[in-house]
Order: sequence, then C-alpha cells, then structure tokens
Amino acid sequence: MRYKKLLLHLLIVTFLGLHAVDAQITVPLSEKGERRIVVVVASYNNQPYYRRNLDSIFSQNYENYHVLYINDCSTDNTLALVEAYIKNRKVSDRVMVIANKERRGALANHYHAIHEHCKDTDLAVIVDGDDWLFNMDVFSHLNSVYKDPNVWMTYGQFVQYPSKDRGWCKDMPREVVEKNTFRDYTHNPGHLRTFYAGLFKQIKKEDLMYQDDFLRMCADNAVMFPMIEMARNGHFKFIGQLLLVWNGENSLNDHKVVRGLQYQLDRVIRVRRRYDAIETPFRAETKNEA
Repeated sequence: MRYKKLLLHLLIVTFLGLHAVDAQITVPLSEKGERRIVVVVASYNNQPYYRRNLDSIFSQNYENYHVLYINDCSTDNTLALVEAYIKNRKVSDRVMVIANKERRGALANHYHAIHEHCKDTDLAVIVDGDDWLFNMDVFSHLNSVYKDPNVWMTYGQFVQYPSKDRGWCKDMPREVVEKNTFRDYTHNPGHLRTFYAGLFKQIKKEDLMYQDDFLRMCADNAVMFPMIEMARNGHFKFIGQLLLVWNGENSLNDHKVVRGLQYQLDRVIRVRRRYDAIETPFRAETKNEA
C-alpha cells in the first residue's frame, strides 16, 4: 500500500508539472519545465557596470525568472540608470527595485530580500551588481542541474575580469565532507552561488551578525558555509562549467577597500559552530506558501 501511494504521488507530481525534492513538498515548474529562479543583485555605485550586469540577466534563454535589484544607497547614478534601463527594456514585470535609504551591506541585503520576497521553493541566484553571467544559457543549465531532487545548492565556477584567470572553486574532497571541515578548507564554495531559498532561511540570523550588526564583509562565506554543512549528505554540487564573470577591476572590492577587516571577519566566520546536516531544504511553513 505504501508503494502504491508513493507511485500515485509521483504520477500526480509529473502530471501537474511539479518537482519532488521533499516527500511532502514539491517545487512548482512552468509548462516548459522551468523552476522559478530569483536573481538577487545587491549593488553599490556600479554605474560603470550596471548595463553589462543587467544585459547578462535579461538576455537569458529562460522565461521563469524574477530579479530583486537592491540599490544599496549608491552615491552615483546607479539607481536612476537602472530604473531607466528597466523602463526602456520593458522588463518591469520581471524585476523589483529596492532602493535603500541607508547603506546596509551585501549580507543584510541578501538576508532581507530572500526572507521577505522569496518562497522556499524559489531557486536563488546571487549575482553582485558589478559582475555578470557568463553566457545566455546559465539559467537553463542550472535548471537542468536542479532536476536532480538531491541537489539543494550549487557553487562554481567563474572567470575573473579582466585577467581571464579561472576561479578557485573545486569539488570538495571526501574527507572534508565526511568530517564537516568546510571552514578549514582553502577553497571556499564561491561564484556562482545558487540555492533553494528555504535552505538559506534555515541559517540562524545570529550566525550572520557581528557586534550587533550584519557582517559588513565576507557575505559569501557567511552563508555558504552553513548551507553546505546542512547539505553535506549528498545535497550540494560543484559546477565546473563557467557560469559567471567576477569583476576584479572594481576598486570597491572588499579586498581592495579594507583587507584587514575582511581577513578578521573571515576568521570570525570560520571558527563559528558547524551546522548539522538536515533532511530537507524546506521548512514546515513551506506547505502554506503555494
């Protein structure tokens, strides 16, 4: 009887265009079999790069996506240029622009955008405002990767601009995974960072804080370490294919602004408590989001 119920569930999921990741939760798919991708772009003073960033997103060969663009109180013309771009390209139905009145930092922006505007079953894709996607097939490739119900998050790979050097991302050694020592490993899980929003929401807020505020740097490590620890039982995937161009030219990059503080905060993150593995990327309340 249990086998028959499971078979019936799978047939219903297939017929309705749903994708089973959790036995109790299904990921909605479009008629074309596309899961909903939400691109989270945190941007500060990116006037020289905003167009390449947005062009790479809105040129994707993919339909089921939405963009959360957070202008982090830029002091240049980034906000006005982005709003004009959206109007001229006629993509206002695909994007929400969040204009901060004060600067909050990347981690705070990601946290609030995902918690306030993403369903647990949304596939969050993090693209910084000065970076851009490698080609027009990034979303479709991610969609194919996430067809595997065991995949809850992915990382890698990127190429640096303007040097054209390949990024440092690589598959995690078995020993690192088994011993849960991701924070001690040299190669952190970097760009392109993607994950189910429900997995992100299971990170404890206090683990993203330092001295009563969100960590001002190292947003990538702050969230990727907890998520890969929770997903370590076969639920994360390294993608070796180039998916993102990381902009090493920008003078506002963390390692160029306050290198000492970046190193300090990285150490704070790496010595914090490791997360236990979990059974599902979705929370109990996910059932009520449909």
